[in-house]
Amino acid sequence: MKSIALSFLLLASSAVLAADEVPQTLMTTRGKLLMSEDFLAAPAPFTGKPVGFASGFNGWRYNSAATGGKSGRWEVANGEFRGVETRGANHPGTASFGIQYKDAIIQCEVRLNDVPDEGRKYRSLFLKATDAKDYVVSLSVGTGGMFLTPYDAAKINPTTKQRDKGSVSRVLTPIKLNEWHTVVMEIHGDEVVATLDGKSRSEEH
Repeated sequence: MKSIALSFLLLASSAVLAADEVPQTLMTTRGKLLMSEDFLAAPAPFTGKPVGFASGFNGWRYNSAATGGKSGRWEVANGEFRGVETRGANHPGTASFGIQYKDAIIQCEVRLNDVPDEGRKYRSLFLKATDAKDYVVSLSVGTGGMFLTPYDAAKINPTTKQRDKGSVSRVLTPIKLNEWHTVVMEIHGDEVVATLDGKSRSEEH
């Protein structure tokens, strides 16, 4: 089983593109649509019993409490799914979507909002794919561009006890705040291609 962990800071995500606006893929061919969200209403609660952070459940898993927590606070408003890191948590606001797949095309419309940072270090977002144990690959977007990072199952970080990060591929381009951007992550076996607004990078995990 693989699932998707969306780790966002100051991000609004929504919007399903019309068929004639769907970005072309570089490595894979679009097949059966497994899920989509327009965020016109709050997602239904997840089902199953989470095992750690990466598996055991289906559907959306996130914290909507006003006080937030380590995983931040999330809300649905105006067709957007907005996540904010909790002050002092030193951990991105995280929402996860559990779904079983082998190969996949994951596409999101994302935006970094121009709001006070309130002491937070970064203004960025992460789209991470996991397996039953840990992270597999990460696509991140910050004000400096897009970064694609694989995780190495053969190397464990002694500090985090999680898979170590591999080499990073970059698309260096200014990302303006309050503007929507399209990110696409194609996963096929051990290969992954990430695309931001038509600019792509590839890695193996």
